[in-house]
This record gives sequence, C-alpha cells and structure tokens, in this order.
Amino acid sequence: MQPKIIAIIDDEPEMEDLYLLILEPLIDRELVELHFFADGLNFLHWFRKNRPDLLLCDINLPGMKGSDLVQEVRRIEGLTMTPGIHISFVSGHHPENYTEVMEGHNITRFITKPLSARDTLALIEKDLGLVSP
Repeated sequence: MQPKIIAIIDDEPEMEDLYLLILEPLIDRELVELHFFADGLNFLHWFRKNRPDLLLCDINLPGMKGSDLVQEVRRIEGLTMTPGIHISFVSGHHPENYTEVMEGHNITRFITKPLSARDTLALIEKDLGLVSP
C-alpha cells in the first residue's frame, strides 16, 4: 500500500515535532508521508505538482490566511479536475468564527489547539481511511 500523503502548513516550528510525535505510529508502519510548510505560498508551489491525501492547515499564516489558501487549493483542484482532498483547519481560534469559510470550501473538520495526541491521531486515521468507519 502506498503511504498516504499529509501536507501540514503551520508557521510554529514546534508544531512539526508535535505532529511527528502524534503520527509516529503511522510513520513507523509507513502508512503516511509528511510534508511540512511554514507558509501558504511554499505549499501552493508544491501543490501545483503534488496531491496530498490530507491537508492540515493553520488559519493564521504569514503572507496568506488559511481561508485564502484553501480557496486557492479548491480553485486549482477545479482546473485540474482532481477530486477534492480532505482539508482540516487546525487553530487555537474558535471554530464558530470560521463556519462560513468551512462550509464554502468543503472543509472536513476544525481541530482545536492545543492538540490532543489521541484524538488528533484518531481523526487523521479516519480521514485517511486507515480505520473502519
């Protein structure tokens, strides 16, 4: 089985270590491949040539808001006729502030920081189809 590709966009450097720790069981079994980005522009450059199975996106990013980034992702998907990827917002903000954006861009879920390792792993496994529904 090919590993599922997860793109993670977060400008807080310590989040990379946290995601590596949370996803260690999947990494060890070679079920996922992680790609980290500190800003939306670098991710979009990569995204034009690659397709992740899951995108975990912080809302507050340098140079581009997470909502603007997701809008561009969905636009690119429409041009290339590729199916929509699962996108989750990850933020310390309250999800009700982003209901309109989430509905308008088909966001899978909102994960609130600080992250719970067990809950975050379970949500990612579910979104990637690695567990039975």
